[in-house]
Amino acid sequence: LQCSQLKEVLSVWGLKSDLERLDSTVKTIRAVFCTFHRKQAQGFELNEMELDFIQRLRNCVYDAEDLLDEFATLAAQQLQNCKKEERRSPGVFTSTARLC
Repeated sequence: LQCSQLKEVLSVWGLKSDLERLDSTVKTIRAVFCTFHRKQAQGFELNEMELDFIQRLRNCVYDAEDLLDEFATLAAQQLQNCKKEERRSPGVFTSTARLC
């Protein structure tokens, strides 16, 4: 979510804050993983239920990261399409151009 053009597209689509929250949640969960890894390195052991929870949470984070990556790719493609459309017909508002 670093690209200013991508942020603009997300804002137009009304998704910017949702994706920023998802990104923030993923970062928070990653920090929890780091804490657990440090504790395990210090000899703290998780029980089976905790290990299962961590594995499920890890899978959710991977899914969320995949979703963010896929959305960023689709938004970038849409942005390229908008730029191509604007070059072909400047000043003409097509349905694609309105998204930019």
